[in-house]
Amino acid sequence: MVAHSRSLRQKPVATRRSGIGRSLSVVDRPVTDLRPDPNNPRVRSRKQIRQIARSIETFGFNLPVLIDAQGRLIAGHGRVLAAQLLRMTHVPTIELDHLSEAQLRAFTIADNRLTENSIWNEKLLAEQLKQLSALELDFNLEVIGFEVAEIDLMIAAERTGRTCFGIELSPVYVDTTISRWETFTGQHAVNESSGRAFNEIEQEMTNG
Repeated sequence: MVAHSRSLRQKPVATRRSGIGRSLSVVDRPVTDLRPDPNNPRVRSRKQIRQIARSIETFGFNLPVLIDAQGRLIAGHGRVLAAQLLRMTHVPTIELDHLSEAQLRAFTIADNRLTENSIWNEKLLAEQLKQLSALELDFNLEVIGFEVAEIDLMIAAERTGRTCFGIELSPVYVDTTISRWETFTGQHAVNESSGRAFNEIEQEMTNG
């Protein structure tokens, strides 16, 4: 028995004109005219806002924020908060007038989530950091988002080919270090003696 072909098709989705190939206009707008999205699920710490602010001070405001027709922020919440910290009056913006309300909400999530799906090439990153460290820079290298200790560790680990081991002087410190290492490398830490994954052990300890 063959199912009717129509039953295998998805219902047509109403779409607005595609943004592919269309020109985008960058417009400087007053920061006070921009409205944060109260439903934005992405949370930013004060430390991250300060890091973004230092980046803007060093490199300039190079990434326009994205807004809807009412001035609601779609992407760039952190940059706007950093601009406020720097007492900037205007920031570059791009209005996304070609997306529906549902597309705007989905894009807000996609803009944050899709960047998390990439990982670092440790060897190339360490090489880039080593080259930058050797230059006479007119800015603090920590402005790129890594702390000096992290930069030194990555360069040393790549240069010697050694593995980093955590000595459990305090479980809190070691757990934090392992968690950051997993985020940085995109790899999963494993307990050498038991062979169990770090996140499995962490969940078990959290649940008691």
